Formats: sequence, C-alpha cells, structure tokens
Amino acid sequence: MKYVAHRNFSGNYFLPGSELQPVVIPKGTEMEIKRDWLLHDKKHVCMINSYLGHQYFARDDDGRGLERGALTYKIAFEPRQVDGTGYRFSDEERKIICAEYSHWLRDDAMMILFNDDFFAADVDELKKFADRIFGGAKCTESKTATEI
Repeated sequence: MKYVAHRNFSGNYFLPGSELQPVVIPKGTEMEIKRDWLLHDKKHVCMINSYLGHQYFARDDDGRGLERGALTYKIAFEPRQVDGTGYRFSDEERKIICAEYSHWLRDDAMMILFNDDFFAADVDELKKFADRIFGGAKCTESKTATEI
C-alpha cells in the first residue's frame, strides 16, 4: 500500500515515551506505512484511517493519490454551506448521496459521514460523484481544493 501527502501537513510526530515533535510534510511526499500508521522519517504521524489521515494523505497505489486526495478533500472537508442552512449538502444532494453513493457512507451516522472506502475509491468514480453533486467542478492534482 502506498500513500502520499495531498496537502501540506504541519503537525507533530507521535513518539512513544517522549514529547511531541513538530513536523512539516510537503504536498507530494510519499509516506511509509507501518501497520496502520503513516510514517515520515520513520516517525509516526497519524493513523491511515484517522481524521488527519483522511484530510492530508491519500492512497496512491495507482499513482493518482494527489488527484484522489484533492477530490476527497473537496467533497468531505472543504468548507461549504448550502443555502445559508449551515449544512454541507442540500436536501437534493443528500438524497442523491444516500440513494446512489450509500456504499461510501458510514452506517452508524445520523449525518453524511464518509467511510474508509470513500477515501480509497477509484479517482474516476470520485470525479463522477463530484460532477453529480457539484455540477461539474473540476479537481485535479494541479489545483488544490481551495483553488476550485
């Protein structure tokens, strides 16, 4: 399994038995994997399927991790409010997501929460999803999610 930083990461290493140490990981950096941990310079950064793992790192087995990360970030995390309601997705978008993309949702959530399969999904499937929900907004590795 390969992972890449799809956004610049600034945080701390988790070193057992010692204090946290700051780390900066530039976008495009390939990450090491040990068990379910993402490592940089042999030091633990975060769990693969953690909130930080999903926000900053993407699966890259197919060489499309930067693109996958930009898409999953835009869909799941990029700040967005619909119709001033405070919700991330409109009623219509929620219906589409629940009807057509329920395989990417957590079963135990009372809101739209994406599961680990979503963050490892095929880039072309994610593009179709983004086109369906965002009406054709393009997101590629040459653009960050905030540039869209």
